[in-house]
Formats: sequence, structure tokens, C-alpha cells
Amino acid sequence: MKRPVVCLAALVLTVTGLLAAEAPKPTAAEPKALKRVDAKYPDNLKKSDIEGKTELKALVNPDGTVGKVLPVACQATKNGKLLPEAAMKDACDQFVEASRQAFTRWKYPARAKADTSPVVVTGRFKFFIDKSKLPSQ
Repeated sequence: MKRPVVCLAALVLTVTGLLAAEAPKPTAAEPKALKRVDAKYPDNLKKSDIEGKTELKALVNPDGTVGKVLPVACQATKNGKLLPEAAMKDACDQFVEASRQAFTRWKYPARAKADTSPVVVTGRFKFFIDKSKLPSQ
């Protein structure tokens, strides 16, 4: 059970290192998104009662659109328990892709053309089944 957590920790360190190598950390606080788009819950995971959460980092282009997106972390659970490693990878691949598709549609304030400093933002997405909306049995 601890192996997926170790793999996720390695993923976080690797992706964080890659993002840091490509763009320095911003000196100011992250800008607030002007437009957010919710991620679509993958149907097969929802039907299987698999829940999850993701965290992604992205570079914001000068026009305020989201550029390169990298996953930082993902966790997938069923009945409150972490999934086995292979199932975790499959579920996280789907959650990250759904999150990436939504995150690339977010919009941030445009910057002056002279401002070439990189802006890194964080997107966090949760995929949880609202049990209160399920039909009672």
C-alpha cells in the first residue's frame, strides 16, 4: 500500500524539478484566474466509485492563456482506500488528463508585452462522488 505513495512522491519531485528547470519560480503571488473550467469526471471511474484529486502546475502565457501543463500529484481511492499501484496509475492517468483539459481552458489576466517574467500557477481538481445526490436504496 505504501508503494503508490512513494511513486507519487517521486513523481512530485521529478515534475517539480522539471518545472523549476524550465522556468524560475515566480516572485509574486499567483494571479487569480479570471475564468475557471471544472474538469469532467471520467465516466468509467465515476461508475466504479473511484474518487481522486490532482494538482498541476502550468506556465501562463503573456496573453493570459494557460501554456505548458505538468502534473505534480495525483491520488485515487475507492471506499477511502488507496488503489493498488497499477489501478492507481490508470486512474491517475485519466484524472490528470481530465484535469489538464480543463486547466488549459482557464484564463488569467494578460500581462504587458514587456513583462517576460514567467508566471507559474497551480490548478487543483477534485473528483468526488456526491453521495447525497445518489438515489437511496
